[in-house]
Amino acid sequence: MQERETVRVAVRDTESLERIAILRASRRSATNEFSPERRYTVTTHLSDRVVEVFDTASLHEVTTILVGKSRVNLAFYPDR
Repeated sequence: MQERETVRVAVRDTESLERIAILRASRRSATNEFSPERRYTVTTHLSDRVVEVFDTASLHEVTTILVGKSRVNLAFYPDR
């Protein structure tokens, strides 16, 4: 069995562009977006339909979500 390569995603301060952390994603990322309240950063992948959700305060993975065919385009909706 082939071991997966760990992929790193840089987290940068939006004002200074200084790199403040490195996230270890499990796959090569396609897009990375913040949730509207900036509590989470969500990373999509080119290789599959799994989306990784990271907590921006701790920079730890919170969950993974299996999504539909258009995995590169993200949209956020308020809780109801």
